[in-house]
Amino acid sequence: SVYVGYSRVAGEKQVRKILITRQNQEWSELVKIFDSFNSKFYQLDHTGTPLIWYRGVANFSLNHVEEAFGDFKKAYHNHPNHVHVLNNLATVYELRNNHEQAINLYIKAINIAPKFEDALINLSAVYYNSGQYQKAYKTIRKVRYDQNNSKLLFYLDRIQKKIKFQ
Repeated sequence: SVYVGYSRVAGEKQVRKILITRQNQEWSELVKIFDSFNSKFYQLDHTGTPLIWYRGVANFSLNHVEEAFGDFKKAYHNHPNHVHVLNNLATVYELRNNHEQAINLYIKAINIAPKFEDALINLSAVYYNSGQYQKAYKTIRKVRYDQNNSKLLFYLDRIQKKIKFQ
């Protein structure tokens, strides 16, 4: 029990470093911290987020998409109902042209958190990119309108133009 306790305390310190480097967007440093961290007893942070997800976000931000894909798949294995894990894994599936898997994961995230705007916008984008403009519009209309949300405005404008010309 002493070993497990020590591992948990060491894990807390590493997680604090990971969270700070994520907040500062120091992606390479985050990967280094994560890679130096090895604890079988500490797979999730205090919010239930798989620690490997943070590494995936860093790798994705560094444009290491294949590494991020592996990280997000591991995070999904650790917590298959975490909406951010689902959203990020779906995004990588979409980048890999696996639209069906991306759609399934976005829908799963939305079923868990119906107002999760990132997943709604991303699902709408997948529908838009695959020519399903009515589905894209119906999905994006579920997002609370915010004139400061550039991603929402971008897709809403594109979708409305496509629907208008159909």
